[in-house]
Amino acid sequence: MKVNHCAFCGAPIYGRSDKKYCSITCKDDLNNKKKRQWNTRLSETVDKMELNYSILKMYCGKKKGIPLSELDALGFSADICTAFRKEGTKNICRCFNIEYKLSKQKIYDIRLLL
Repeated sequence: MKVNHCAFCGAPIYGRSDKKYCSITCKDDLNNKKKRQWNTRLSETVDKMELNYSILKMYCGKKKGIPLSELDALGFSADICTAFRKEGTKNICRCFNIEYKLSKQKIYDIRLLL
């Protein structure tokens, strides 16, 4: 007879063959751990979006093409945006109400949408 092991603590499971946890506590602990991890990732992403927004706002209407290396030094995350679309060969991104075009080396045409 095959013995299953708890998905959280690894202890042997007795009872039904389709049980995944040895106890309600382990089930709750695993679900709480997953929720904490999700909340941490969500919070980190929101923080990056807020930083991106503040950086873009600094450059809005001031400079045409800003090298990504300059933005990286300020903490800008080019892979994080709130909207993305392609128009021909152009990558157009949004960070909330700021729209910009993204190339491999720079961002340009930064504008505030009303």
